[in-house]
Order: sequence, then C-alpha cells, then structure tokens
Amino acid sequence: MDKEKRKSQQDKQRKEKIKKLFQNSVGVTASATAVVVATPLFDNVTAEFNDFKLLEDSIYYEVDVIEEVGEEGVPNGRPLRLVIENQWERIEVPLEYGVSANVLSALRPNANYDFTVQMDKGVTWVTLASQQVTTEDELAGVIGPASYDVRGAGREVELDVLTQSGGVAIQFYQLALIQEGQTISQTPIVEGTQTVNFELPLDNATWQLELQAITAESELIVLDESLLIPPGHFDTSFRVQLIGPKEALIQPLPDLNAFTDQVYLVDIIENGVLIDTVEAISDFTAELEAAQSYQFVFYVNYMDDRTGETFQEILAESVIETPEDLFYLLNVIEHETETEYLLQVENYDTWFTDAFIRYVLPDGSVSSPQSFERVSTVGSTTLFRINPLPTNGIIEIGLTLNQASQSELIIQRIGD
Repeated sequence: MDKEKRKSQQDKQRKEKIKKLFQNSVGVTASATAVVVATPLFDNVTAEFNDFKLLEDSIYYEVDVIEEVGEEGVPNGRPLRLVIENQWERIEVPLEYGVSANVLSALRPNANYDFTVQMDKGVTWVTLASQQVTTEDELAGVIGPASYDVRGAGREVELDVLTQSGGVAIQFYQLALIQEGQTISQTPIVEGTQTVNFELPLDNATWQLELQAITAESELIVLDESLLIPPGHFDTSFRVQLIGPKEALIQPLPDLNAFTDQVYLVDIIENGVLIDTVEAISDFTAELEAAQSYQFVFYVNYMDDRTGETFQEILAESVIETPEDLFYLLNVIEHETETEYLLQVENYDTWFTDAFIRYVLPDGSVSSPQSFERVSTVGSTTLFRINPLPTNGIIEIGLTLNQASQSELIIQRIGD
C-alpha cells in the first residue's frame, strides 16, 4: 500500500473512531456562542442545536429540525441543509427532519466555524438556526457511549475515552465511577484514545462517570462527564408445560421490585396468530386445541424510574405443540405388598419418547422422573408398567412429547 493510500485509510479510521467517541457523550469541551434562531419560513418548522463537542481539528454536532403537522395536514418536507463555513472554507451537509448527528474532521485548529441550518424556500435559502463554535488545541476529553453485556450476576461495560493535552501540564488522567456522590473506582487513562472495561452489579441503579485530569499542581479537572443508565433488569422466570392434551400451565414469576410502574403480560400465539394476552401476575392455565403449535411470549411494559421513558422488554419465550387427540388408560392395581400402575397409550411412538412418574413431596421438592417399563405394543396401543414407591406426596404421571422442546404432558396427578 503506498503512502497516500495508507494515510487516507488512517484518516478514515480515525474519523470513525472520533465519531463513535463523540456520540451520546455529555458536556462541552470548548467554548460555543449562544444559539440564534431565525424566523422560520413556516411557523410549524423549527430548528435547534442540541450539542457540540469540540477538539483541535474535529467537531461533533447534533441538530434537531421539527416540522409540526396537524391531524389532517401534510408535511412540506422542503429540503434542508447545514452550512459550515469560515473565511477559508465552506462545507454543505444535507439534513433530514428530526435529529441529525455527525462529526466533521480535518478542520483547522483554533478556528471559528459558523453552523447554519437552512431551508430551501424555492428561490432562496432561509436560515432556521445558527451557532458559532471554535476548535481548540487546549486540554479536553470525551467519554464515548457505553455498551453492556450481561455475564452471570454482573454487567460488563465497555466504552472508549479520548483525552487531548494542551495548555496545562498533566500528571495523569483517570476515569472515575461515582454513585450517589461516592467514588466507587478509578481507572487510569492514557493520553489519546483508550477502550475501558469494568463491571457493574446487575441492578437498575444509575451511575456517573467523570473523565478527570490531575495537573502538575495536583489540581483535579473534570474534562467530561456522563450518566450510565443500563437497560432495565428484571429478575424473572417463566415456564410453560402441558398438563393435559389440550391444557397448558403457564408459570410466570414477575419481578415486582424492578420499577414502580410496570405491567407483565403473556401473549398466546396459535400458529402465528395472536389469540390472547393475559396479565402475568401468577400461574394460570390456557385451553388449547389439538395438533396445533403455540408460542408463549412473556414481556413487560414499564416506565423507567431513572428517565421517565417507557419501554417494552421481552423476557422469555416458549413454544409447544399439542398432540393429536390423546387416548390413554391408567389402571391402578393394589397388590398385597405393592401397587402396580398399568398405562396404555394410543399412538405412543408417533407423539412421545418417554412415559414417566415422579413425586412432588409436601415440602415442594420434586424427585427425578422414573421411566415406565415398556411391556408391549399391539397395533397402535402401547402398554407400560411400573411399581411406584409409597409416598405421602403427589404422584405425577406424564409423557414426554416427541418434539425439539421435549415438553412434558402431565396426564394424571394422584394425591391432590
């Protein structure tokens, strides 16, 4: 690769890295004048600069253009552009309605740039908003957006930080993790770009980050700060099992302490069609049809107490298939010293892989299942036999469906 191509590729990689660092960070690292909003072309179109991040030769901007339309109105959707200029250069960037964000690189250090949002009037362009900012080679820093990965009982956090020296002698940089005003940890940061990894508890707390510089005189300077608001966490469980040929037991366990305003729901979907939605407060049963496929989706609608925003989170899904109409016969034969169970099942080899028995003890514990002994198959009828142990609990007799989920079908409960 020749020198020019290598330099071009390095510039492109650096631009993408800076863009990633800038997005969603908090705080301005250099000076910016007040926003000037001009009289818009239409009263229902407004523009506003939400944020600027300034470094030596790069500027990240975020601008919001809103066109309010009545119930019967139609958006004009006139063309928009962002003009960035000074005495040396002029850059035009097409804009979309809504929030637009981007990073401009390879700019002049210590130079003023005018940012202007304009709308095409047809004959001329009309200014909707403008702002002047200045690139600076002074001390600065940016905290990039965080990504989260749940691992066991913790949440792994990864983010990038960027530090830029200038004007002040610095001993070292550090990233401080803070909660409720208390510093929890401090991570050393090298000058330039660095990826940082750390772990947070798996909860719904809010955390604060500060990118700090310690000067040669031991003064602490906060270069940038950011709030960490991880996705909502819900300590829940969910189970679906067939308890009859056409009946399912749905067992959702909601996390009632996750957030103040939340509703847990289960969607019941039959062959791809939503047939019912049930609030998932406690266990419930659902009547099903034979020889159908069912999907059960357990989810929560909630308002995040930390932000006031509303979300929907899918927590678990389960799929089961009901067998064709099931025919079985259970005979309980009491002998002098033991009890014998004889189970006859129609079309067993088509629908099932195991016939089992297990015990639910008074303390709620469940024994491991024991398989029936297969005695014979005559035509479509299969005969099984087992001599269960005496128990003062509940005996469950079931069949394991011949499907990928290996769902259990409880056909008889003795001792309820």
